[in-house]
Amino acid sequence: MDRWALHQLQKLISRVREAYEGFEFHIVYHSVQNFCAVEMSALYLDILKDRLYTFSSNSQGRRSAQTALYEILKGLTCLMAPILSFTAEEVWKYLPQEPEKAESVHLVSFPEVKKRLFGQRPKRTLEQIWEIRGIVTKALEEARREKKIGLSLDAQVHLHLPEKVFPLLQCYEKDLKSIFIVSSVTLHQVRDGKEVRAEVLKADGKKCERCWNYDVSVGHHPVHQLVCDRCVEAIQK
Repeated sequence: MDRWALHQLQKLISRVREAYEGFEFHIVYHSVQNFCAVEMSALYLDILKDRLYTFSSNSQGRRSAQTALYEILKGLTCLMAPILSFTAEEVWKYLPQEPEKAESVHLVSFPEVKKRLFGQRPKRTLEQIWEIRGIVTKALEEARREKKIGLSLDAQVHLHLPEKVFPLLQCYEKDLKSIFIVSSVTLHQVRDGKEVRAEVLKADGKKCERCWNYDVSVGHHPVHQLVCDRCVEAIQK
């Protein structure tokens, strides 16, 4: 996911540089706006919250997320500097200090596409996961309307998948609950099925007071009675 986000940033940089050079400032505006609202806020940042808030501070997952966010923020700040000059300058002052950090964003070279990141195109699997996430989100909304659940974390999702799709998602099964923002995901292979179907049920177990996920491990630890095993591990680290 972090590689995907950095890949999207490189696409944005390429598109915005071309628009600036052609004096098509409306394309700059719409490109940056859509990147922030759709690819970041509605997708990447929404999923990332669990990793940032609940993983241990030095875990690989959290550090990877912080690295990607730093690169994205730095790139965005430079891209919007010619138009939102004062806002970009204020953001720049709050960026972490680096040995070679310029005093002002307006003293920095304009961002260029990093080919090593742009070349790592996201696998088709990830694009399929985004499509399936849309199906799950729709099922969660229906369950919410029917008063089966409140928050999405109140739910467990059973995904019924065609034979061609099942092996692709099986590799990412442990990450799907974070991507769908639910408490658990179980995959079922359907031999005669042609479409993905999401079944939403009330999650098993008790609610962890730290990550808000429902888990059967909550209450079993002799010391940390109110949190799940994953959070116990993070606390101990």
